[in-house]
Amino acid sequence: MKRLMIILAVIGLCAPSAWASGIGAYGAYWKTKGGDEAFDGDGFGGGAKVKIDLVPQLSLEVRGTYFSLEPKEGDGGKLEVIPVEAGLTLNLPNSSKLTPYLGGGAGYFFMNAKNGGESTSLKNVVGGYGIVGVEIELAEGLCLFAEGKYTIVSAQSKEDGSPKIKLDGFGADAGLMLKF
Repeated sequence: MKRLMIILAVIGLCAPSAWASGIGAYGAYWKTKGGDEAFDGDGFGGGAKVKIDLVPQLSLEVRGTYFSLEPKEGDGGKLEVIPVEAGLTLNLPNSSKLTPYLGGGAGYFFMNAKNGGESTSLKNVVGGYGIVGVEIELAEGLCLFAEGKYTIVSAQSKEDGSPKIKLDGFGADAGLMLKF
């Protein structure tokens, strides 16, 4: 039910397509750094984003992604993370077919840990990210995009006194965007 509510919230944010200059879907990868009091693992996921051009060189992006992260040295458990993020991107015009960009923003991260048949609810938290990417126009109104991303966020159990576990790490997104 929680996942359905998140998906509906993302769709609701994406609904006013009259404002949107692009709607995209992508595959995603996230590798957490590990270390002391950190989650060492990685995972794949998928997501969608809406891009709204505020001015020609500045855009607002709203995105939602689902990740299933598995620990490097595992006991069969996994961490499900759903970041719903909003940020600004600075578009760096280079040519008519190629647009590099960089940006960053903040997100609200919904988290759940699963180990076998048991599920542990984690605190939902706020985190941040930075991105560097490129859009390549394939045809009028259709582009391919690829981006590198660094995420900063920590997870914590809802139990009092539990330590925070860092999930900071690099990732990559790649997908298609319909542009209006």
